[in-house]
Amino acid sequence: MNTLKIIVFFIFFSHINTLFSQKNNIIPTPIEQTINSGYMEIENSPEIIADFELNKLQHYLKMQ
Repeated sequence: MNTLKIIVFFIFFSHINTLFSQKNNIIPTPIEQTINSGYMEIENSPEIIADFELNKLQHYLKMQ
């Protein structure tokens, strides 16, 4: 019974939190979301994002 109460509480809380966040514009829209430092927006082309990830991988491998 306690498990059921906990599950119901978390479901209720997550819905209330989502509604509150959307009304106050805390959750950014997909266009507003950015990758890492905030200079590369999601709407950029996949090639730019792939180059960025490749550079990140190269930097990581150099550190090993």
